[in-house]
Amino acid sequence: MPESVRTFVIIWVVLILLGVGVVIAEGSRADGTEVAIVLGGHLVNGTLVAFCARQRRWARTVLAILVALGVAVLLFTLPDLFAFSTGRGFAAVAVNAAAVFATGLLFTRSASDWFAQRPAVQRTPEEMAQRRRTGIVAGLVGAVVVVVGGAYWLWGASLTDWEPIRRTCFETGVAADPALNRRVEACDRMIESGWFDGPDLAEIHLARAATQLAYDPPRPVRPDYQAATEADRDNLQAWRLLGEAQLEANFGRFAAAAAFREALRLDPDDPELHGLYGQALVLTERYDDAIEELQIALAARPTDSALLALLSEAQYWQEDLEAAVTTAEAALADPGIESETMRAALVFRTESLLRLHRFDAAIASAGDLEEHFPQEVGGPLVRILGYCAQDDTERAMEAIEQSVASGQLQLLEWRGVLLNWGYATLDDLPNVNAEVLEPPLEDVLRRWVGDGCPQPLFDLP
Repeated sequence: MPESVRTFVIIWVVLILLGVGVVIAEGSRADGTEVAIVLGGHLVNGTLVAFCARQRRWARTVLAILVALGVAVLLFTLPDLFAFSTGRGFAAVAVNAAAVFATGLLFTRSASDWFAQRPAVQRTPEEMAQRRRTGIVAGLVGAVVVVVGGAYWLWGASLTDWEPIRRTCFETGVAADPALNRRVEACDRMIESGWFDGPDLAEIHLARAATQLAYDPPRPVRPDYQAATEADRDNLQAWRLLGEAQLEANFGRFAAAAAFREALRLDPDDPELHGLYGQALVLTERYDDAIEELQIALAARPTDSALLALLSEAQYWQEDLEAAVTTAEAALADPGIESETMRAALVFRTESLLRLHRFDAAIASAGDLEEHFPQEVGGPLVRILGYCAQDDTERAMEAIEQSVASGQLQLLEWRGVLLNWGYATLDDLPNVNAEVLEPPLEDVLRRWVGDGCPQPLFDLP
């Protein structure tokens, strides 16, 4: 088996595998039909190569057609390849040149004999001359590709007209996925070129992130925001957007605080930034600092219910319960308060009143919480504890039965609560009917209420 023909088959197989790998790597950016067509084309190529490796008669004809089709596809797609990335255009030319050269090795008697599974024969002078010509042509093609590719590597970016590419990258507005893909590809080309750095590179990353958000569903943007801050540490928008993106991630609260701190370094007088920083500080349990930042923000927007609810939460955890109640009530006075903000304000007002031993007010606040948020377990629990603190065992049991009937606290949850608080053991509550309150759970609950509802959450009489 001639080594040249063995090399030919190996080259074709490698090219096919590389093509499949590229499609898989780029598949997230391509239309599903397009991916299927390209993968199908590689499958056909592989089938034809396998066929030619077994059939002498049709080998050269089929492979000649295969190469012709490959060159035709290359010529058809080359403008788009170079428009996306000059480097990728040169890579496509090099790949096809290698395929043509490898196929040229087939046009020898030894190749035909190998495909027919016959021993190789001595090459004739004409065949040797043909091989020399093929080698010269291949060498020239390779040299041209190397020289032109190297020149592009060194100077191509400086010769590229970046303005139309920039316009595409910085387009905004709602668009179909193909248009969004073009924007992302334009931004990718600018980033990958290495031609841009500093503030320019930061703006490109922000533009790409804006396009990523336009997809349905939105694509990840934190890597672009992070890259923008690394390219330009004085880009206020990048730090702010990075902080907001980190806040949306459950694990990103510390990174969010750091990002907002950097943003405040650039604009220390922005009350909205102080509010965002305060929110991040609450999440990181730095309540003293959070209160300071939130008060700065509220000086500019004293009726902002979201800021007031956050401040109430920070005051609650700092044991400033009277202030927490007052602040929560100020938040609830906002007629345009959002649902989640209302829930937070009601929770911290209710629990603050309970811890202040203002039981009538706590029970009333718990009723408001249950009215607006029926599935919030804090409402019935505070009412029950408030009744217990007032030695009103009858109403406490009624509240327990109501919580079970409404589904706010199911029987299995009550069993879990009593076990977790150490008031009962598995021997006391081996099993529970999931629908009807009955012994032994009813007996344990009555004993718990009669003992004043002991629990580890609140310091109550």
